[in-house]
Amino acid sequence: MEPASKKIKMAKSPIKCGVCGKSFSQKQGLSRHKRTAHSKEKLECRSCSISFNRRDNYLRHMKRHEFQQIGGGSTEANTDKENESEPCNFKALNGTVETHIFEAKGLNKFDPMTFLKSQYDDVKEIIKFKIKERGGIKWYLSMKVKMSRRKGDDVETAEPHFRGKCQTSLKFEDIDEAGLKESIKKMYTSFIEYQRQGSNWTVDKVMNLTIHMARYRPLKGSSYIPLPIKLRSKHAIINVKNKDREMFHVVDFGSNLPSET
Repeated sequence: MEPASKKIKMAKSPIKCGVCGKSFSQKQGLSRHKRTAHSKEKLECRSCSISFNRRDNYLRHMKRHEFQQIGGGSTEANTDKENESEPCNFKALNGTVETHIFEAKGLNKFDPMTFLKSQYDDVKEIIKFKIKERGGIKWYLSMKVKMSRRKGDDVETAEPHFRGKCQTSLKFEDIDEAGLKESIKKMYTSFIEYQRQGSNWTVDKVMNLTIHMARYRPLKGSSYIPLPIKLRSKHAIINVKNKDREMFHVVDFGSNLPSET
């Protein structure tokens, strides 16, 4: 019988790729490596003929085409498309809450206002796409900036966030120029106030711009909320379930009837 220490050592031995000899600690990693590096099957975009080894990269690329089509932009191919920075996408609560992060790059990252203007169209396209996907959202923008100031021989740094006004968009027409520009203006105003309140703060660079979104479904006339079990079991409350908005007319009509004496 083999000692336990030897068994543990054998279980932790790396798994090697039979083609290139690369080692992996888990079988899933080896399977992903084979699909990406050695598989001849590739997913190709029909719009621009770019090929992808991984399905997640392919789906992300196709979403960009949908953004461009909604915004009326061009869908011409860029040979470096796969290597371009995509907005980071984080979801929670089964997709109810979602964020998209645009990292600041190039010369735009040294001027907050220039950076915000450069991201205007991309932000608008993503919000439009999410309205089409969900039917209605609440959203706001936030900008993260790295700042510094000198105190004697030391350099103090800070990375404050500047938030725009929360907006509600139920349809494409709700994303008006005024609402988006108002959010950008509020962020920039907060940035200026921060510099005034804290003396000698200078901008090192803009870190990123984040779109915070949450699914929004306001109650309508056809909405139905089931009663809690404790109240339902009493059989003392009428909770009408209808599929139209006519119940408001019934209630309004009943309220205008003369009361019996």
